Amino acid sequence: MNSKLLVAVQWTLLVIAIITWVMYLRGDMETVSVIVASISSVVFGVLFCYQLFD
Repeated sequence: MNSKLLVAVQWTLLVIAIITWVMYLRGDMETVSVIVASISSVVFGVLFCYQLFD
């Protein structure tokens, strides 16, 4: 995977995760935001480890 593309995807997932976790903690959208935040956090972590140990 291209390094710049991977970094762009990681930053996008991190921003999505932060926004949706904040929405969940504020109580705006409970079920949808926690699902999106969990998925984006896990995918961000997997991509981060992939880039770190590549």
